[in-house]
Amino acid sequence: MSLIFDRDELNLSTQGARYKQIAKIISQNISSGNLNPDDKIPTEPELMELFECSRITIRAAIKELVDKGQLIRRQGLGTFVTKELKNLSVNDFAGFTDSCIRDGHTPLTKVLSFGKIPVEDPEIAEFLGVGIHEPVNRVARLRHVDEEPIIFEISYVSEAYSKLMESDPAEWEKGLYALLKKTYGTAKLEGRRYYDCGAPTPDARNLLGIEDESNVLIVDDLHWDTSHKPIFYSKLYYKPNSFRLYSSFVSMI
Repeated sequence: MSLIFDRDELNLSTQGARYKQIAKIISQNISSGNLNPDDKIPTEPELMELFECSRITIRAAIKELVDKGQLIRRQGLGTFVTKELKNLSVNDFAGFTDSCIRDGHTPLTKVLSFGKIPVEDPEIAEFLGVGIHEPVNRVARLRHVDEEPIIFEISYVSEAYSKLMESDPAEWEKGLYALLKKTYGTAKLEGRRYYDCGAPTPDARNLLGIEDESNVLIVDDLHWDTSHKPIFYSKLYYKPNSFRLYSSFVSMI
């Protein structure tokens, strides 16, 4: 779709800088549905010609909309209208499936691989109490939210909880917390999550449909039982520009 606007809107005598007028016009095209999520907007030279202004003015207008979250730059591809972001809890330990349902989303998990594999990451090996290159229990899953692949997750399961690996792989599609409860009964878990930004694995890039060289959110999710025995170590790669993390709390002051 092309931008629609009235040239009378671009009047330097009106209140506000010209770049703000241009940003407002593009924003109105997004709000009205003339520009839809994932639509690519015209290039800088095209916008310069369309609005009869300098590159500096266009860049300032685009930056304002990028800062507001209405546009996103994709390196080597151009600038696109952002889509509605999915809200995902950052401090919730109810599990992916239950959290998605609570937030009004439809979750879907697909098991991609299931079995033993030599561990190469020293942090994972240390957590599980094994040596580098020793075989460990590993499950790779692709998590969808409203039919969109959002998370590529690899879980490494401690040998002390290897009964989880005796389950049908389809059980893992119902959620790891549910499987833990079904296999071992109700128990109190301890956990810690580390958040980082970095390059995804080639598998994660391919499965999540990441076409550019963008970094992604990487979460290391560690769980122990109350005896501090390791249960599992999961590494999650989140598809960029598809979600918005939030946290909830109750405070007394």
